[in-house]
Amino acid sequence: MFGLFKSKKVPPGMIGEVERITALLQGVKEQSAVVALRIPGSEAWYNSKVLLVESRQGLVVLDRIQEEKGHERMIRTRRFHALTRNNGILSFNAELLPATKQEKVTRYVIRLPELVEYQDRRSLASGGTGSGSSQDEGSSLTPLTSQAAITLMGKGRAVRGFLSGISLTELELRTRDIVPFQPGDEIPSCTFELHSVSVSCRLKLLDTQLDTFAHETRLRCEILDLPDSQRLDLSRAIAGIHREQ
Repeated sequence: MFGLFKSKKVPPGMIGEVERITALLQGVKEQSAVVALRIPGSEAWYNSKVLLVESRQGLVVLDRIQEEKGHERMIRTRRFHALTRNNGILSFNAELLPATKQEKVTRYVIRLPELVEYQDRRSLASGGTGSGSSQDEGSSLTPLTSQAAITLMGKGRAVRGFLSGISLTELELRTRDIVPFQPGDEIPSCTFELHSVSVSCRLKLLDTQLDTFAHETRLRCEILDLPDSQRLDLSRAIAGIHREQ
């Protein structure tokens, strides 16, 4: 989904208009919103922020990752996936320009993304498009920028990955394992821990999308038969994540 698209047709859920992408990123800058960066080969997320959006030159400047290991990995790998908010959730892939090559740089310079994935508030409030899930107050996915391991069991296979979004009715995860499930399949066992809350439930796979850039598969699933006690604990955990963000 986040790979290079040779066709000029913009895929569903993506934005390709330069003016709109510029406005979204300018809004992120003005809000001083956190931009979470994930570098290929690492499951960790690193915090940054937008320092400058130069529309005439088509450049974006991001703040340096403060964690030294993360910064070294960024300079070595030079590619990353970014996730942030501006009246919704936007994400994109990028690569450092050649000028960003010194280990002691204080900022990262990239080209203005040609495509970004964007979910505005209305689509988030309805749980996204085409999922077929019920629309209720718990359907809006909260993005996660910290690691939360998740394990799926079914069809004699274990799929391990990390949560990237959560609500009381759905979750989203990323994995590099082979996925034996198809949309519509029921996944008998799902376990994860979020903010010291342990969850065990069944899932229904709603959608899978391949991220060719990060060599990952994104799975969006409906949460089934969540016990009331776990539902209450999960609701509190999600509320805590919102406070932190």
